Amino acid sequence: IPLLQDTDWLATIITTEVYLSLIVGHWIVFDGVRGFRSRLSFKRPTWLQVGLALAVWAAIWTVASLVYLVFRTWTPIHEMGEAILKIGSLYGRLEHASLALMILALAQTIVITPIAEELMFRGALFGWVRTKKGALATIAITAAIFALYHPLVWLWPMGLLLGLGAGWLR
Repeated sequence: IPLLQDTDWLATIITTEVYLSLIVGHWIVFDGVRGFRSRLSFKRPTWLQVGLALAVWAAIWTVASLVYLVFRTWTPIHEMGEAILKIGSLYGRLEHASLALMILALAQTIVITPIAEELMFRGALFGWVRTKKGALATIAITAAIFALYHPLVWLWPMGLLLGLGAGWLR
């Protein structure tokens, strides 16, 4: 298939398939939306909780941005920023992308991956660990695993902060 000879397409398709399979697997195992809610103790958030979640995310991204700005001239931090742009983001992959590849890559990055990761880390893993540990230990454990899940070592502090914030909100 000529389309699959293009590594940008192939990487996007494989990544999308992996994350979609995680979502579908959770959907099957937990019996759809009702199963998610009951077995994972998901509750419909209030508008106040949604606002609080947005404030927590904004605070984490603000702190991370400030740290990056302060240390941006330090070689490891500068190299981390370059690596994130080239490896961990769509930068480069979308430079000469067709409209179809751009739509698939953006959908995968903005919608599919976050849903899959949240179901995995703040859903199933959080629920399982919570049956064995207290709330603070569960938040710390799932945040640490979430951070380590991301392959760039320089992303681990940001991943840990995001994991702690998401676990606390959960």
